[in-house]
Amino acid sequence: MEFRQLTEKDVKSFSLLIQNMYKNLENLEWFSPMPYDEENVKAMIINPRFFILGVFENGELCAVSSFDFKCGKLIGQSCMPPYCTLENTAEIGFTMVKSNYKGRGIMKQLIKQLEMHATHFNKEYLFGKVNVDNLASYKSFIRCEYSEFSRYNKTVGRADFEKFLSSGLLSSATLAKAKESLKRNEGDIVVKYAILIKKL
Repeated sequence: MEFRQLTEKDVKSFSLLIQNMYKNLENLEWFSPMPYDEENVKAMIINPRFFILGVFENGELCAVSSFDFKCGKLIGQSCMPPYCTLENTAEIGFTMVKSNYKGRGIMKQLIKQLEMHATHFNKEYLFGKVNVDNLASYKSFIRCEYSEFSRYNKTVGRADFEKFLSSGLLSSATLAKAKESLKRNEGDIVVKYAILIKKL
């Protein structure tokens, strides 16, 4: 497997990977809504806010993860420790593994690769934000020696959530769960996250 930073030439592959993720997602609440059209995917790749690391096998993009240098705008909030700052901390964000590559420990490898890259950016702390019901992702961070610091609720706009119901991307099982989420919430969707942190 090859690990490398995504470039503009990877736009189409990354767009298809995001679509694959949504088609095979067990629960739409597990992943913050993100664009999958090539124009917006390109904007993410070239945005200095992110460092997006891809995993390739035989030239195929099979997984990605990233640093979010703005830390999802969580720095300074009560769900984060006071010693984490924008200068010394990065968030490991939008990790996704293509459906036919799951179960091979790729997420754990991605986290380890990002930890090595973190030293180049002078980061002392990394953290992940994981839906409390997404046990596979939660366990991947625990296996990489991250510790849960806190839990917090994030509001996802109902319109953003509904957009995916009509996108044609979701499996019937995910679509059913998404509709259940809408029924449980009269307004916007409240998603519960765990914050897992590691000192490098």
